Amino acid sequence: MDIPRHLIIDLLPSYLADEISDSTRSVIEQALQQDDELRTLLNKNVILDDDVPINLTKDDEMKSFQRTKQLMNQQSLLMAVAFFLTLLPLSIRGGSEGIRWAWAEQPIVAGVSLVAAAILWIVYISLSRQLSRLD
Repeated sequence: MDIPRHLIIDLLPSYLADEISDSTRSVIEQALQQDDELRTLLNKNVILDDDVPINLTKDDEMKSFQRTKQLMNQQSLLMAVAFFLTLLPLSIRGGSEGIRWAWAEQPIVAGVSLVAAAILWIVYISLSRQLSRLD
């Protein structure tokens, strides 16, 4: 039976975790006997297991914590400014002429505010994704 190499590579984590059937194990072991590169890949532990503990020093943990804290502060500031710029065109002004919308009196400022807000929201979402990957 000739199984493509990429399928064997896909099965190696299950092989290492001992989560495969005996027949699949024998096919993988046969492929490992025939392919030196697969054996090297297996021996060098290139295939990482999520259960492998990562030993970090206290300095590494503190740097990671400080970086995450900094990113979260930036995210909060971005959200505050983005909200302000989003709502700025919706502000009103009262005077002797009555109540007027800001966007009606100064449409260019309102447009620039909305474009800047859109950019900040995009940066905010990007930063949120970056923070979610840190989990």
